[in-house]
Amino acid sequence: MMTRTGAGVALAGGALILGGSLTGLTDFVLVGMGCVAGLALAATWVTVSVADLDVRREVAPARLREGESAMGILHVTNRRSRSSPPLTAVEVCAGVPIEVAIPPLAPRGTDLVRYAIPPLRRGRHDVKPLRVGQSDPFRLLLRGSQQCGPSDLIVHPRVVPLRPLFTAGAVDADGSVIGNTIIQGEEFRSLRPYQAGDDPRTIHWRSSARLESHMVRVNVIPDQPRYTVVLDTSRPPYHGEKFDEAVRIAASLCDMAVAEGFPLQLTTTAGSEVTVDPARSPQGGRVRALDLLAAASADPADPGLTVLDRRLGRRTGGILVVITGRADTRSLVQLPWARRRHLITVLVRVGDERHPEADPLKVQVVAPGTAEEFAVLWNAVVRS
Repeated sequence: MMTRTGAGVALAGGALILGGSLTGLTDFVLVGMGCVAGLALAATWVTVSVADLDVRREVAPARLREGESAMGILHVTNRRSRSSPPLTAVEVCAGVPIEVAIPPLAPRGTDLVRYAIPPLRRGRHDVKPLRVGQSDPFRLLLRGSQQCGPSDLIVHPRVVPLRPLFTAGAVDADGSVIGNTIIQGEEFRSLRPYQAGDDPRTIHWRSSARLESHMVRVNVIPDQPRYTVVLDTSRPPYHGEKFDEAVRIAASLCDMAVAEGFPLQLTTTAGSEVTVDPARSPQGGRVRALDLLAAASADPADPGLTVLDRRLGRRTGGILVVITGRADTRSLVQLPWARRRHLITVLVRVGDERHPEADPLKVQVVAPGTAEEFAVLWNAVVRS
């Protein structure tokens, strides 16, 4: 097959021959014939010269953030007892071909060839099987076969630095707050019959009188504040690039929550979710959350926030952040219900130019245009 250089030479040769024939300029025809002769020699070269290579590819890192570049590394070994000819590898990443020149190798020689993969958009990208072929000295033609298997390259959304609303610790049953720290306390869970050795102070006298038997309160120390992040993945609320900004905001909240040691529940309205337990696998959970957001897309068939109750299930307490775009009031009818079940509820309306203070839902509303604007608004709420 032709390389881009070879395609240019063929196009130029054809144009020169045609132009020279029409205008009678023989010099143009001669130059065009020279281009054709060069392609013929290149075809002979790649036909006669045969290489036998072992090629192994690495893509590092396999996960990166928007704006970062990955590096491709080829481990090339010449299996023949004579030098290999010049080679060209073609890498296709996210539909973009990347040509990599492999220099001649000594008999049984090995080499490492490094090349840059340009920055890609957020997403899970397929890196196609590498095609390694022999090229002529002028890189006009390429003859080769597939080497290596396909690979995945995951580009995480960009994150912005955020401050936590609270420090990690237990939540009081009444949600008492002092500054940025939630007071520790106990939460009533159930009643059970009195047993020998129980603290008399735990007897619930009103229930005991009603049931004519001593009953004691079962109290538990509730978990530390949980961050629940819900991303609206329906198409109608977003215009332009605002969905990508919403994904960056969700990623920033997840990154902050895990870094500060909070339990995290990330949910999309499409039904995908990730739970992160900071006591078990915080970094693995963080990677899973960012992987989910890397592949997130706005779907016209997504039900949006109308299924908020199903996505939240029975989860209560902690901080709920709902991220959407210019959502209409009908799609937010379940938000007051969700607000009553959480200590703090924040509604993020990305790209909504309407005045958030006029929102009738009685929740904390921020309306950033970008993730950077959200960071400013969020951090202002934390300081207030």
